[in-house]
Amino acid sequence: MSKQSSPYAIYGFRFFETSPTPQYGLYAVGYERITSPTYEWDGSNRSDGPLYLFQYTKSGSGLLNMDGQTHRVEPGSAFLLEIPSNHRYYYPSSEEPWEFYFMLFRPDGLQEEWARIKKRLGFLPQISSEQSVIHLLEQIYHEARNGAIADAYRASSAVYRFIMELGRYSANQHLEAVDWPPPIKQAAEWMKAHLASLQNLDDICQQAGLSKYHFIRRFSQSTGYS
Repeated sequence: MSKQSSPYAIYGFRFFETSPTPQYGLYAVGYERITSPTYEWDGSNRSDGPLYLFQYTKSGSGLLNMDGQTHRVEPGSAFLLEIPSNHRYYYPSSEEPWEFYFMLFRPDGLQEEWARIKKRLGFLPQISSEQSVIHLLEQIYHEARNGAIADAYRASSAVYRFIMELGRYSANQHLEAVDWPPPIKQAAEWMKAHLASLQNLDDICQQAGLSKYHFIRRFSQSTGYS
């Protein structure tokens, strides 16, 4: 494969394979560097939907107008949008170039999980570039760049992996945001830090300073989880 001079590109996918198993529709993935003041997408005036869009800013900034309110999209900001819907995102002129990764995919089979993710994160979350979901987004872009997404099965896998990782991230953020009692919060933080090496419930109860019976009861009451 010949060496590509620019790191920026957009890759679109149109597969017409049929399969007895459900597939998720990857529409496009890209990494862009915007400098033109004419750059603009109007979500109420697009013919390529229905689509879901996840876009993540690496550097520079853009503006997102959502239901009449304007938000600055800075490094570390993502937005989750439905197409079509009442939004407009664009590049403010005379500023540092706006660099971002994005992924567009069809909503079929993903509506419930997408709704859960947005309920937890909102439409404009802050996500550290060190989070695995952002690493995965970049990885999928490079898979597309290297020609690794060559059929509908690979494309469907890319969408599924991304949605599952985004769902996992949103669930963790949701748990962290809850105001739990100190013993339960301490135990949850310890569980998260030692997830790969957890042996038994006794270790967790010890971190909470509670007996197994009281820990199980208070954990369920506080978190709503078993």
